Amino acid sequence: MNSTSYTVGGHVRCLVVAVCSCLGAAIAWANGSPIAYLPATDDRVYAIAATSTTIYLGGEFSLLGPPSGSFVGFDGASGTMPFPAPLVDASVTACAVDGHGGWYIGGNFTHVKGVERGHLAHLLSDGTLDAGWNPGATGGYVKCITYNGTLNGAQVLVGGDFNSLGGVSRAFIGALDAVSGAVLPWDPQANSSVNAIVLGESSVFVGGDFTSIGGRSRSRLASLDLSTAVATDWAPDADNTVYALALDLQNVYAGGYFTHCGGQPR
Repeated sequence: MNSTSYTVGGHVRCLVVAVCSCLGAAIAWANGSPIAYLPATDDRVYAIAATSTTIYLGGEFSLLGPPSGSFVGFDGASGTMPFPAPLVDASVTACAVDGHGGWYIGGNFTHVKGVERGHLAHLLSDGTLDAGWNPGATGGYVKCITYNGTLNGAQVLVGGDFNSLGGVSRAFIGALDAVSGAVLPWDPQANSSVNAIVLGESSVFVGGDFTSIGGRSRSRLASLDLSTAVATDWAPDADNTVYALALDLQNVYAGGYFTHCGGQPR
């Protein structure tokens, strides 16, 4: 640990810098308080020097910038960030727009902007955390999210490895009120992980590791009625894990670790 004195407003202030062998490795304190604006690096910092106005870093990094956490938004034309990063503390594996300029995010994180959030959070259009939406998932993390604002009121459908949502038993998949975060009655009860969700007109298509969902035998692919949560007759069956789904006007596209789907080599 290195200590350097410098002058601010005619007063001597001590800058203490700790160097760690990890990403974002430079951390500074002035008079015992962390300097919040210190930028982060994308690799190790080995050397630091300071003058009265400037801090110099050396190491194996190639980028330096504001800490962002695991979720950011940026302008597609300019590349600039329209709002401060929400500083999600671990991986974000799913996100969905909320229809009002904000986002629902899910993943393996436990805090957003320093506030506890159990693998689920809602960010408003200005990047601030929605304080009233906090269902939380337990028993595992969230892998997929989709927003349904057209049927039976606004809902957030989520899938993953969890066994409960908002303190209510939900096996790998469930639905939440988009405004309050309350757990909704919709409950397909999968018997293993749900990795992907895409919304259709009156059903939702899901993929994962399950062999039973919506009250019927379904091998890793299924379509679920949005009102009843019962599996529809759509049953292509994949012979191994499905990780991704996409939908156009006529077709459902699936990607994963499988070699056969619908009885055909794929």
